[in-house]
Amino acid sequence: EEVEAEVEVDAPFAHFDIPAIGQAYLLYRARLEPPHAFGAGPETLEAQLFPLDAIPYGELAFSSIAMALERYVADCRAGEFGFHSGVIDKRPGSRPSDPEGFSMVRPHRVPPYPCSA
Repeated sequence: EEVEAEVEVDAPFAHFDIPAIGQAYLLYRARLEPPHAFGAGPETLEAQLFPLDAIPYGELAFSSIAMALERYVADCRAGEFGFHSGVIDKRPGSRPSDPEGFSMVRPHRVPPYPCSA
């Protein structure tokens, strides 16, 4: 939506609560649909793709996205995707994009499990 992309959703990936602002986020893993186009929508200043080892975490607009990407990269390196949950604790007075302005409380990862048909 915010990057004007057409995607195919693979699976739910994370649920994060942010009580300080009264919000909950449910994030999904997805793939860009052909022609693999994306851009900056009306609420987005800039949109780019990065290799996993070059994500500029300190420049991301929202703590929820930084937390999700950290878990996504860890899952990619582990070779399997789980489902993540936790509470993002915002420090009073911090900006939404301040990398030192939040921490994850009660993180949990549900590991993948094989389907037995």
